[in-house]
Amino acid sequence: WYTENWYTVGTQKMCLDKDIITKGNKTYSPDTCIFVPERINTLVINNKKSRGKYPIGVSYVNTGGTYVAKYRRDSRSCSLGVFKTIEEAFNMYKKHKEAYICEVAESYKDQIPEKVYQALLNYKVDITD
Repeated sequence: WYTENWYTVGTQKMCLDKDIITKGNKTYSPDTCIFVPERINTLVINNKKSRGKYPIGVSYVNTGGTYVAKYRRDSRSCSLGVFKTIEEAFNMYKKHKEAYICEVAESYKDQIPEKVYQALLNYKVDITD
């Protein structure tokens, strides 16, 4: 399986991914895994264990009783604004994160397997992620 599925993208670090093709998958197997560049692998990490009680991309601002939406673009944090509700903040995060995932997919289109490219184009961020 390894030799049939291994590929490289320039000098980028490659990672064995289990949940880009099948979102939420927890099992490493030949049917569910694929190699991807590290940049793609980190696109869909949700950090659920370390982020607290708010949805992905959302944090609470004590001083104003508001919510901030942010996402990572490569290694930079991008602020998307301050919102009155969790839902408003999450929806802004979702819009920008999904657009960014598609942008990254396009930049790798001719370098990654078609099923990775399609999975990225169709990836949806859910409030429960």
